[in-house]
Amino acid sequence: DLLGARFEYMLGESYYVKMLPSVFVSLAEKKVTERDEEGAVAVNFQDSDKLSRLVVQKSDGTSLYASRDLAALAARTKWFDPEKIIYVVGGDQTEYFKQVFKTFEKWTEGKGPQAEHVGFGMISLPEGKMSTRRGRVVFLEEVLEEAITRAKKIIDEKSSNLTEDEKEKAAQQIGVGAVIYFDLGQGRERNIKFDWDTALSMDGNSAPYIQYTYARSKAIERKAKENKITVDQKQEVDYQMPVETTLVKHLARFPDAVARSIEENKPSIVAEYTYKTADIFNQFYKQAAIAVEPDPAIRNSRLRLSAAAGQVIKNGLYLLGIQTPDRM
Repeated sequence: DLLGARFEYMLGESYYVKMLPSVFVSLAEKKVTERDEEGAVAVNFQDSDKLSRLVVQKSDGTSLYASRDLAALAARTKWFDPEKIIYVVGGDQTEYFKQVFKTFEKWTEGKGPQAEHVGFGMISLPEGKMSTRRGRVVFLEEVLEEAITRAKKIIDEKSSNLTEDEKEKAAQQIGVGAVIYFDLGQGRERNIKFDWDTALSMDGNSAPYIQYTYARSKAIERKAKENKITVDQKQEVDYQMPVETTLVKHLARFPDAVARSIEENKPSIVAEYTYKTADIFNQFYKQAAIAVEPDPAIRNSRLRLSAAAGQVIKNGLYLLGIQTPDRM
């Protein structure tokens, strides 16, 4: 709930066990599997596949992860008729999924959906790798709650003009956003060490910094309204400064960043682009008079550019699952 995540289906591994007898029969009929001398059922790959054999059923009839994953692949193909099925699982399972997907390809004779493993690195704590055996486990909910608490403390120190309700809402948006961005903002395949100071930093490549930049663009908008300045969206733009041109060109690259992020299954591409947007916008903010610019044509252009940058920042964070406070 804190992440705003919604699931249409939550089917555990056991759900597919009832399908296994027909799966084993079908795999055998299609000559995908063979039974060895000890009675185990396995898939033997060609030398060109460069994969070790995959056991799908033990000699005593017990199923394995692979058989249940194959059943799930078959079920999802039947239910949804997808073009692609993406498995977001730790990078240490790369070899296993190559085996499962190659088996599925043989089983469907290459006519099934594309199956793709999107691997990711592991997150460790400052005191070391998490381990259930050693009792070093941190639940995500606890991390999010701690992030909200720390964000609230920072807001209390720096944002005296917010009401208590606004502080509570902003703390949740900032705290949760900080945790999400610390993960998705880094290379997907990297192993990363979680660090509170970096995650909640108001400077540099962090969600709070980007969120604050968005809030700054909204503050400019409010100031213009307070001064009864209306924006003419049809007026010819008039850019006088190099930073304005730089920002315009950068905003135009947003669709490309999204497309590359999808193609490479890397949210970090959108994260990096959004951070860069915030960085260029802040340069623009420091160098240019915006709402207080005396020339009406230049002011109109800058207000539109400020609003456009704010919208792109909001869109970028939205794609990462991060909310944007209007005030910070």
